[in-house]
Amino acid sequence: MVGGFITTGVSYKRLVQERWLRMDSQRSASLLDGVDVVDMGAGFSGALAARLLADLGASVTRVRESGEDDPFAASSAAYRLWRAQQPTVECRIAGEADERLAVADVLITGGDDHPAVPDRDGAAEAAAARHPRLVVLSISGTAAGSERGALPGNDLLAQARSGLASEQFSDRPIAFGLRLPTYGAVLHGLIGLISALIARDSTGQGDIVRTSLVQGAAGWLTPVWVRAEAPHPAMTGIIPKDVVWPIYQCADGAWITYAQGTAGSTQRIHEVLGLDASEGSASQRFRHSAATSPERYFGVTPELAQRISTWNSSELLDALVSVDVAAELVRAPGECWDDPQVTANGMIVKDSSGRERAGLPIRVETGESQ
Repeated sequence: MVGGFITTGVSYKRLVQERWLRMDSQRSASLLDGVDVVDMGAGFSGALAARLLADLGASVTRVRESGEDDPFAASSAAYRLWRAQQPTVECRIAGEADERLAVADVLITGGDDHPAVPDRDGAAEAAAARHPRLVVLSISGTAAGSERGALPGNDLLAQARSGLASEQFSDRPIAFGLRLPTYGAVLHGLIGLISALIARDSTGQGDIVRTSLVQGAAGWLTPVWVRAEAPHPAMTGIIPKDVVWPIYQCADGAWITYAQGTAGSTQRIHEVLGLDASEGSASQRFRHSAATSPERYFGVTPELAQRISTWNSSELLDALVSVDVAAELVRAPGECWDDPQVTANGMIVKDSSGRERAGLPIRVETGESQ
């Protein structure tokens, strides 16, 4: 297992020894050193795939038609940051992009659809046919072979089509603030892409790796939609729609939340707050079962909120953690960047211009060959 990717031992060991991982005393190994990527992807999914490949050590060059505008550039600061400092080449004559693909290892194509973005349907197949060693990452809105056809896609449409947008409330859909379909599609695609590069090292042949935004959305729904013929009671304890989450304001104005995911946690929370814990037990996972009304699922009551409102947030957090209850402050976006765990993991990096951003969530370490 390398950075979350399952590889074959013999092939990966040779890659470590001969080519991919170049170590020095100042940095971690770069998994994709020496891999040349041509980025012709569009939108957030294309930009994120390119950003992660570059962070993994690949040489990524964005190639587009001369004069082609980027309609996504004005839509998000995150998108502009992902694209920042990425070398870009504008092709002015027919065949110029194909000349670059002839010496590339990877092509990113597809991505988010937009009326101003040219249709690239069939681009993956055409590139693979002309360049057999090329590994093509093709990102689409809907899954290849879907009975609904190749519908236009972006993150919001994928949330709707997959049903993800309807998993929070029973009476209305809601758009997630997190681009879950994009993240899911890109992670699926990178797993397949790196696997295809490893296979090519043995076979000499490239491949087309297909991923879609709808598949990316579905990846987050497995715990919700999974079914079993003889399910264990723990498997049926799915958090219901319309649930009221345990988020409370403390005396100092700060908000906290906690998790009741371990046996007996509800009882320990009540004991800390000086409430009647008779409903809790050592085997009880939550205060109420999944059959309970969503308003009562986490046991959120006016009495509980009133008790918490008398506590200073830091004192309550210390008290809950001391009895093995996971609890945290509810923070504004960006405040978590200074969290000690984030700092310890080195998740925030600076680019050459001094701007901070979330860094690579994958770490690669090597040891002596066995």
